[in-house]
Amino acid sequence: MPELAKLEKQYPGVKFISVHTQESKPEVVEKFVQSLAGAPSNIVLTSGGIQETFQYLGLPHTMVLDSNNVVLMNLVGYTPDNMKRLSKALQQLAKP
Repeated sequence: MPELAKLEKQYPGVKFISVHTQESKPEVVEKFVQSLAGAPSNIVLTSGGIQETFQYLGLPHTMVLDSNNVVLMNLVGYTPDNMKRLSKALQQLAKP
């Protein structure tokens, strides 16, 4: 999440939304987010249905959507390679 917060600042025209999909009390999630060095500005809590809708295989799961909400990229897991791919995709989206 801190890396996403940095990317959010680097690409102000891109919207970042973090969705917490596990069954947890909002105060537990809020405490976790506050413990981080940085977090994206938009965090949504959901009680379920996200995995069924998007069929992700693991967490974290990162989706890149264009301005028409078309999925351009799916990344499963946190790896240096995935962060490079995400950064490259954001560079392409940010080009005028």
